[in-house]
Amino acid sequence: MDLELLKTFVKLAKVKSIQKASDELYVSQSSIINRIRVFEKEIGYKMFFRNGRGIELTPEGKKMLIYVQKTIKILNEGVEDLKNVKKTTGRIHLASISTAASYILPNYLQSFHQEHPHIGINVRTSISTTIIDWVINGKADLGIIKGPLFHNGVRSLLLSSDPIVLIVHVHHPFAQKPYVTPEDFKNETVLPFNRKSRYWSTIANWFDEHHIHPDMGMEFDHLETIKQLVFENEGIGFIPLAAVNDEESKETIKIVPLKPPLKVSRDTLLICNSKKPLSIHSQQFWDYIACTSIAK
Repeated sequence: MDLELLKTFVKLAKVKSIQKASDELYVSQSSIINRIRVFEKEIGYKMFFRNGRGIELTPEGKKMLIYVQKTIKILNEGVEDLKNVKKTTGRIHLASISTAASYILPNYLQSFHQEHPHIGINVRTSISTTIIDWVINGKADLGIIKGPLFHNGVRSLLLSSDPIVLIVHVHHPFAQKPYVTPEDFKNETVLPFNRKSRYWSTIANWFDEHHIHPDMGMEFDHLETIKQLVFENEGIGFIPLAAVNDEESKETIKIVPLKPPLKVSRDTLLICNSKKPLSIHSQQFWDYIACTSIAK
């Protein structure tokens, strides 16, 4: 039954006037009348009768009022109890891919902790497929994976979408150019990151379209390795922008524009089990990420 019907019934029983009930509930008199009609139809009895210029409860209405007041009291107590639970200490088990744990998650964790100091978060890293399994099997409350997502067992929220950029050492010849073209890569050593990934396939196609095949003898599965080699001027690489936003990278690494531009980005997703409700604390983190990521 609609809670507004219950509140309207109690209010009218108290003030004994449709006009007063209308004023105190900030709704029209016709809305009050309609609500009471619906309420009486659902109960199956008349709740009020007119007594001169006022409204009085019928015997059935007096009996029903006792139960409705109890119901509203219990609902209000439930709401207050949930508010108190939100303020209690708790812990969230969060699984994340290493790149997000290193470059994206820290800022979110810091700001979330400032707003919710009573909630602790345990973070462990793994690859996306393992994290999805952990979330489905209950070993992790939430997960952070790379997109896109193709799994019916989880629902997702976009955490970030980072453009893929070309990075070089500040003393590399490319660092002095306003932009570089595919032809400029002919004699360069490119440090590929996970050639099976969707975004690396786009990069490879970018080279193939221009019939350029740079030296890519090595392959890496960790962005920090590529960054370190670029730091030492041992090659150049394509990595998500978020991975080079730290101060150390800005001093040693230069982001160089491409012409034609490379239109590719890497999506990072927050996921949860679609078949199970989140705990109150996990839901707080989910809602916080939803609001914060939209704002960004």
